[in-house]
Amino acid sequence: MSRSVSRSVSRAAASLGVEDVFGSMRRSSRAADDDEEALRWAALEKLPTYDRLRTTIMKNYNADSRNQDAFHKEVDVRKLGVDDKQQFIDKLFKVAEEDNERFLMKLRDRVDKVGITLPTVEVRYEHLTIEADCFIGDRALPTLPNTVRNIFESALSVFGISLAEKTRLTILKDASGIIKPSRMTLLLGPPSSGKTTLLLALAGKLDSSLKVCSNLQATFVDLIELLTELARREKDAGIFPEAEIDLFMKATSIEGVESSLFTDYTLRILGLDVCRDTIVGDDMIRGISGGQKKRVTTGEMIVGPCKTLFMDEISTGLDSSTTFQIVKCLQQIVHLTEGTLLMSLLQPAPETFDLFDDIILLSEGRIVYHGPRVHIVEFFESCGFKCPERKGTADFLQEVTSRKDQEQYWADKSREYRYISVTEFANRFKRFHVGLRLENEVAVPYDKTRSHDAALVFKKYLVPKMDLLKASFDKEWLLIQRNSFVYIFKTVQIIIVAIIAATVFLRTELNTNTENDGGVYVGALLFAMVINMFNGFAELSMTIQRLPVFYKQRDLLFHPPWTFTLPNFLLRVPISFVETTVWMVVTYYTIGFAPEGSRFFKQFLLIFLIQQMAAGVFRLISGVCRTMIIANTGGALVLLLVFLLGGFILPKNEIPNWWEWGYWVSPLTYGYNALAVNELYAPRWMNKLGSDNTTRLGLAVLKNLDIYQNQNWVWIGAAALFGFAVLLNILFTFSLMYLNREMALQRMSSRGLSRNEDARLEAAAGIFVEQVIELVELDDLKDAIVGLPGVSGLSTEQRKRLTIAVELLLLMKRGGQVIYSGPLGNNSHKVIEYFEVIPGVPKIKEKYNPATWMLEVSSVAAERRLGMDFAEHYRSSALHQRNQALVKELSIPPAGAKDLYFATEYSQPTWGQFKSCLWKQWVSYWRSPDYNLVRYFFTLAAALMVGTIFWKVGTKRNSSTDLSVIIGAMYSAVLFVGINNCSTVQPIVAVERTVFYRERAAGMYSAIPYALSQVFVEIPYVLVQTTYYTLIVYAMVCFEWTAAKFFWFFFVTFFSFLYFTYYGMMTVSITPNQQVAAIFAAAFYSLFNLFSGFFIPKPKIPKWWIWYYYICPVAWTVYGLIVSQYGDVTDTITVPGMSTKPTIKWYVKNHYGYESDFMAPVAVVLVGFTVFFAFLYAYCLKTLNFQTR
Repeated sequence: MSRSVSRSVSRAAASLGVEDVFGSMRRSSRAADDDEEALRWAALEKLPTYDRLRTTIMKNYNADSRNQDAFHKEVDVRKLGVDDKQQFIDKLFKVAEEDNERFLMKLRDRVDKVGITLPTVEVRYEHLTIEADCFIGDRALPTLPNTVRNIFESALSVFGISLAEKTRLTILKDASGIIKPSRMTLLLGPPSSGKTTLLLALAGKLDSSLKVCSNLQATFVDLIELLTELARREKDAGIFPEAEIDLFMKATSIEGVESSLFTDYTLRILGLDVCRDTIVGDDMIRGISGGQKKRVTTGEMIVGPCKTLFMDEISTGLDSSTTFQIVKCLQQIVHLTEGTLLMSLLQPAPETFDLFDDIILLSEGRIVYHGPRVHIVEFFESCGFKCPERKGTADFLQEVTSRKDQEQYWADKSREYRYISVTEFANRFKRFHVGLRLENEVAVPYDKTRSHDAALVFKKYLVPKMDLLKASFDKEWLLIQRNSFVYIFKTVQIIIVAIIAATVFLRTELNTNTENDGGVYVGALLFAMVINMFNGFAELSMTIQRLPVFYKQRDLLFHPPWTFTLPNFLLRVPISFVETTVWMVVTYYTIGFAPEGSRFFKQFLLIFLIQQMAAGVFRLISGVCRTMIIANTGGALVLLLVFLLGGFILPKNEIPNWWEWGYWVSPLTYGYNALAVNELYAPRWMNKLGSDNTTRLGLAVLKNLDIYQNQNWVWIGAAALFGFAVLLNILFTFSLMYLNREMALQRMSSRGLSRNEDARLEAAAGIFVEQVIELVELDDLKDAIVGLPGVSGLSTEQRKRLTIAVELLLLMKRGGQVIYSGPLGNNSHKVIEYFEVIPGVPKIKEKYNPATWMLEVSSVAAERRLGMDFAEHYRSSALHQRNQALVKELSIPPAGAKDLYFATEYSQPTWGQFKSCLWKQWVSYWRSPDYNLVRYFFTLAAALMVGTIFWKVGTKRNSSTDLSVIIGAMYSAVLFVGINNCSTVQPIVAVERTVFYRERAAGMYSAIPYALSQVFVEIPYVLVQTTYYTLIVYAMVCFEWTAAKFFWFFFVTFFSFLYFTYYGMMTVSITPNQQVAAIFAAAFYSLFNLFSGFFIPKPKIPKWWIWYYYICPVAWTVYGLIVSQYGDVTDTITVPGMSTKPTIKWYVKNHYGYESDFMAPVAVVLVGFTVFFAFLYAYCLKTLNFQTR
């Protein structure tokens, strides 16, 4: 393309009689520069339309030249380099808030010159009424009993039975209006007036549970291929556009380029270019500031092609100056590009309020006013209310409809004040001239002939899907790099576990002579499968952490769901390959599996596919459950199902008929069969005979374990695992495609329970504080209770002034440099005088907030415009000298003065802190149905599952196989509920820890009382959980009904559940975040499995690892369960390879190594583990701090 442009330029130069225009000839005059640009444009005009729309002229500067000579070059907008884009942005937007308006005006002028009308959107709504059925009073609180009632009543409502007593709440009442294009519309109203509901209704994002009655309509006026039409008309008129405007329009219109230059432009105008490569951050990690986070959200809205914006409270967390700058930027975009905008703000500053063209005032769900801003004060004056001097109009509008604040604005003091209700205001507005005009406009149907025939034909995704997929791959790779610690941690973890497994099943200790030897090798294979299954558990937290951002981008049509899931799956395949390689290299030879290359690679393939299948399982769980607590529970439930029915805990022929389907749908069935067949069909097993001297040893082992005796099962298993991996990832994609974000059940965090108790704004000592209180007009309220927002105490407007009073004591600029510190003066006149004497600083306008004005005139943009540094100006001022002298004077303590001393660090003794924290935790847990109700549901489901799968196996004790099945039942019963307790408590503790860091920093309480309260509050909930779980399992499995045996079963189960819960709390306290805690915990789940005494009995554990058996809590749980139930049973059983029938008591002691009289030490150890994990949690919480803010 560049060669064709050059040839065209040469021909154009020849036709003009100019030789070698673009050669070595250089001119410094403006005329020569214009000639060169004109020739370039003439050359571009001769290109085919397709090429012309993708090529433009860019002005560059010769960096080597002393005079920075400019030269023009033609560029393909699809191939703009990073330096080109940055140079373009830096040149056009040096001072963003000023240069942006000039740029947009040039862009609009280009369109207007050729008579093109920009596309517009007008939004109409008529008789919009929105209602909700809700509970009132205590019934509305999200307590455990209320949540259970809600679930029960919802289930009955499916069958048409309605027991719930709900109240119909009307949120919006008969609202009508028009949001017009090219006008800024501000939505005002006190809290709970229905602003957010109106915005959601107009955006089509209302909750499905709300009842909506309305006529919503969006009408369009559009032109197709605007840029093509613009280029054609300019060519016909002989108009050459400005190079910068042409480059911007082409670069942001061509597919695949828009996301780049327009993103850079948005970052600059929102002031986010300074932090473009900074992580957003969260409660634990320092990232961008709160104000920058709000601007990121705003940028996400305007960076796309959407011309209709509904924005809710974008000013929260921003100072008034920044809010003004952002709204000013949006005003320029709306006015000059014919956009449509409706924005709600809570009491905007006067200068921000004046940027809007129209106002919608909502109160109690009714529209009090909807029309031009310039007439709103007139309307209320016609109703008898006047906005006072030095009172912002927005503040006046927020309060004039309030029964509490309305009287102060009554204008005619000669007449008795009468409260005007919201309904009366709304009726008066309908008779006001603005209301009459609005009613007439709404009554007239929109003229659809003004809409273009193809106006409603829009592409769902403006960027080609392959480009979206590439961008998603780039994003996924970037996230993997940023989370490299997690993947390195997982790899190191699997190396450590592989070394442990290899040394437990060491080849020098293993034989290949008997069926028992084969069983040990199968145990090693089974452990490998379990480890690599648990390896995918980390996908839960990592996926759920990203879902909120995904749902937001999906709903805004940033990309289709499959472009998110495909890179997520494919880029983790190499990581899984590395982990599989590590596992196989460390374990295969060391354990001594079949020494054949083909069997090594088959086992490698199977382990790799098990990892892929496991990752798919946990991704699907995260996509369906969508919250961490529910997903952990769902994950544990799925694990319990696939483990119990995988054929290794309960052999296939022992599975009840009603659960046989579960055997075939469990992925572990295929992995277990394939791994065992691959090993036991090796020549070293098939060349020997079993104990019956007839059957091949390998086949005998397979028969004993009820595994299919067909070597094709290696490939059957591999194919099934591959199919599961693909299917599960497809289902994960569908879950993200069709399920909406989970609205988690309400949880009462400790965050707000101790902050709003009789807070008082008292008159502090010192004239300066008195001046600040006078400045914000809080003289009469200095002893008032602040109270709860929207409930009691100060009004919203008064709270805002209180915030200003607290914060505006010192004026600083970015970087922490002071630019003013001194007295305010009456009506802030001293501060105003200080800045107004600086040459070039504009005078403050009438009704302008002094605080906002100070921030505006001292901004970075103002410094660039004035060519000065306000910090330097302050340091060289007489005011700074006086302050320095005052600091020096006050730094010398007077004679006889003593340092401040407090007898205790905290206001309450340790016992008082503990009682307060325990009360807070109790209320928090009682109102946490998403935690406690979910784990109770899981426990019930697990109990019923274990009971039905191991139905009456307690009565079957005729052989060692029967005993193994019973032990598997007890082992599974406790292990999976314990793991669920551990997993579900982690997100709770992780959230509470961030609150604890903040409250400890505020000196509210110390770590030990807080940690002990968290420990003690779990006990009653675990006690209830254990009670019904034990009753169900004990009865359905049919253990022996004696008081002592039932008590010991209950005791062991209770403390096992409790130590698992405290273990989960402890893992959070020693790790930086929940994701690492989940990975750390999962690693020890595997070790708990290995040394529990189930996979490998205690006597078979190598002597160098027996110490870990004694520090493995699950080993003591299994010990206690077996001994309490079977340690004293003298019934005989059959054991393969033994001619005599030993008693169960003898077999338990000699095969498993369990002493029947050892229950007391077992009980002590279980209590000890519980206390140890609780102590470690408290100690680590006290000594470790992972917050990097």
